[in-house]
Amino acid sequence: MVCRLLEALPGSHLSSRSHSTIVDNSWLYYNLRACIAVSASGGFRRAEISLPAGNAFSAMHMSRASLFFIINKQVVRAPSRQALLGMHEGIILRDLALHCWVAPRELRVTPMFTYAANSGIANRKPITQDFLDSTLRTLLRSWLNEDSARLYSWHSFRIGLA
Repeated sequence: MVCRLLEALPGSHLSSRSHSTIVDNSWLYYNLRACIAVSASGGFRRAEISLPAGNAFSAMHMSRASLFFIINKQVVRAPSRQALLGMHEGIILRDLALHCWVAPRELRVTPMFTYAANSGIANRKPITQDFLDSTLRTLLRSWLNEDSARLYSWHSFRIGLA
């Protein structure tokens, strides 16, 4: 199921006015791929990786500083481009770090998953819970009928891991 969700991402048409299509290899594309991967493999709750609409991002939320890599048996918080390119595991998160680069000094103040690379830290809006729900419904309906798609929610990732 996770593979099908990831395959359905590029070109999907969303009901969002500000993000109507998921453009392949865009900032949003890499962030949504990472949201799915983190939820499917780590069991994170939707509330841990996104914010309710209207809530302000704070130090209590997951930031890009929460993301680290193990490269050559070393924990690395802000790996170089060269180090990331040498990775052979964790490719989805590696791609997030490569294609949605955040300066090391901005990691703690940048939400883990954002819509766009807008200039200025304050303009990096965290992906919202409603947006994740709507995106998941759209992706599921790309191969499931409405009744079957309705059986799944973002919480299904956690259930699948249990």
